[in-house]
Amino acid sequence: VELFRNWGEANARIHTVGLGPAALQAPYAVGSHRSRLVALLKRGHQQVKLSAEEMDRIITWIDLGGPYYPDYACAHPTNVAGRAPLTIPQTKHLGKLTGIRLLDGAGNPGYGTHRLWLSFDRPKLSPCLRKLAQQGDAYREALAIIAAGGEELRANPDADLPGFTYCAEHQAREDKYRQLRERELARRKVLAEGGKTYDAALP
Repeated sequence: VELFRNWGEANARIHTVGLGPAALQAPYAVGSHRSRLVALLKRGHQQVKLSAEEMDRIITWIDLGGPYYPDYACAHPTNVAGRAPLTIPQTKHLGKLTGIRLLDGAGNPGYGTHRLWLSFDRPKLSPCLRKLAQQGDAYREALAIIAAGGEELRANPDADLPGFTYCAEHQAREDKYRQLRERELARRKVLAEGGKTYDAALP
């Protein structure tokens, strides 16, 4: 299911505030009450069987606006938006093969109405491949690029997946933050106990 297909339109599967500026919303204009995805799951979809807790998670996620993981750190700092497992050259070439504008010209995603064109879990189901003949060289090359992205993502997952490792630059920043935070807590402890502390006295 392409969750963000037709986002912002009446027939969108989910209605969230975000992905750009949003005006003041009327009651029930967004969220699970308007979600075609929730309605589909409640009616029954294929052989999908969700527990009450799983259904509640989906409804809550949509009502909260479909938030993504709140971590600035990433594993692919030089790739698209710092998160994609494909390099900029790979993404540009994939765009040429599929005829889809995947970049905005500044190295940022330019997916057009925020459609999710790639599936790294199931490359053959990537929407960007639909107009290509499966027997053609363009299809095979595009599929190989997406599959390579999936392999890279499994080897170096992002922050929302198990096994995530900070890139060197972000690890250094996190180390610095942790050290400064520890020094701040040490200062607060000394002050709370009525003492004095100076920078030179702390590690």
